[in-house]
Amino acid sequence: GAVTAIAGDIKKINTPTYGWTSVVNNVSAVPGNAIETDGELRVRQTVSIANPSQTMLSGTLGAIRALDNVERVSVYENDTNVSDVDADTNPFGLPPHSITCVVEGGDDTEIAEAILYHKGIGCYTNGTTEVAITDQNEYINKVRFYRPSYVPVHVSLKIKKYTGYISSLSQDVREAIYTYLEGLEIGRDVSVSILAGVIVGCNPNPAKPLFGIASLTIGRSADSLAADDMTINFNELASPSYDDIEVTQ
Repeated sequence: GAVTAIAGDIKKINTPTYGWTSVVNNVSAVPGNAIETDGELRVRQTVSIANPSQTMLSGTLGAIRALDNVERVSVYENDTNVSDVDADTNPFGLPPHSITCVVEGGDDTEIAEAILYHKGIGCYTNGTTEVAITDQNEYINKVRFYRPSYVPVHVSLKIKKYTGYISSLSQDVREAIYTYLEGLEIGRDVSVSILAGVIVGCNPNPAKPLFGIASLTIGRSADSLAADDMTINFNELASPSYDDIEVTQ
């Protein structure tokens, strides 16, 4: 860690050794580096405290998030006796008494093991990626989960310029739109109202805006743009591209 010691500070021998009678540092010590920053510790703590959580669903989610190279995770549960069908977000239906994990990144086997050892007893694992895991009793368990499907997001924005507007703000707006879309979680819809808030938030001074929104439409393709929220299915992930973000004045 970042421990300091000026010249002459180190005078005590913690582990007595034959023939060694004294010690002193003639020059100042070079401070080391912390193993992790405070921010990194807080992220790791958030994940670790989810593992022994009150519900198996939260524990499963925490176990998957703690794996190396896992980026984003969504976990769904259907504890009923019927298929959970939603025409908009889940047209395929979640099987009865099942857990459905959608995982971006990470190793297939490690993910399957995390699901197997944290899910409830007799709970079916739903998904299109299947991994065979042999447990301590030599029983082969087939564990299933989803990898997310990436959905392109097309954005068409027309800016309404006010007094003092500078053209460089257009690029700031494109960057903000991309960052918002890139940060969405798996299965999260693209909200037009939230996106509008992100856009107007690019004004240097909200009390004296330099621009507003003349029109804003989004869609899965350039031919399906609309001023409505864009529905993302439970196993999908919004995938933005700068080429698909059009900002005009």
